[in-house]
Amino acid sequence: MQKSKILTLLLSLGFALVPQISLAQTAEELEQRASAAEEVKNYEEAAKIWQSAIKGDRNNSYAYIKLADILSNQGKIEDTIAAYRQALQITPESTVYIKLADFLAEKGRISEAITAYRQAIQLDSTNDTAYITLASHLLEMGKVEEALTAYRQAVKLKPEADNYNSLGDALLKTGNREEAITAYRQALKLDPTSYHALNSLSELLEYSEVAAIYRQITTTNSKNETAYEALAELSTKRGFIDNAMPAASRFASTLLIGNLYKSSLKLQTMLP
Repeated sequence: MQKSKILTLLLSLGFALVPQISLAQTAEELEQRASAAEEVKNYEEAAKIWQSAIKGDRNNSYAYIKLADILSNQGKIEDTIAAYRQALQITPESTVYIKLADFLAEKGRISEAITAYRQAIQLDSTNDTAYITLASHLLEMGKVEEALTAYRQAVKLKPEADNYNSLGDALLKTGNREEAITAYRQALKLDPTSYHALNSLSELLEYSEVAAIYRQITTTNSKNETAYEALAELSTKRGFIDNAMPAASRFASTLLIGNLYKSSLKLQTMLP
């Protein structure tokens, strides 16, 4: 929260007749005292500071939010939830609903968390992170179609590699293999250094297909260490040692190269 908002809230704490400069000092002191108490884990003192602010102004939503944060550190679950909900009654904000939802999810209250994430999205439908988090919990609850819809909405809002990877993971978990591959390919297109996408495709595609992807990446960017190392590891895992050596020698670690030589020697002893 910005200090300007704190100043506005403090006007109702009994300082309305104090000069503006004194108000600024009082607001800063309040924040500093609470922060100092938090830093040394004196949560009881920090809670008292914000409770005092609330006594002076029952509509001080910022104080309720700060109090909820303190109470969560004290392990006071119901009091934390109550403080967040009180803040939301005064000032319904998407960010506060997300704080409440995250807290509820952390405590294993997934159904309540899902409701809070939905309320956050109603207030701000442009938050792709809220959709991703909601989707993960929907999937956890077995609500597959709702989860996939939320993942797709996140991708639509922000078509970036991480969101495509999350969608790909969800599709794979729900048996949508081909769609998952498409999602991972898109992630890789957006970020050729995405190890998650590379690794996932390595597990899903034939060796020749994956090797072709890696070679395309390294052709575009000859300094892409992630692709060289991933290709070396994949080639070793699939038994294509001759293909692994050139990739490893470019950028992979000395340890990996050593392991490749050991694998090569072991393979030679197994041949007739």
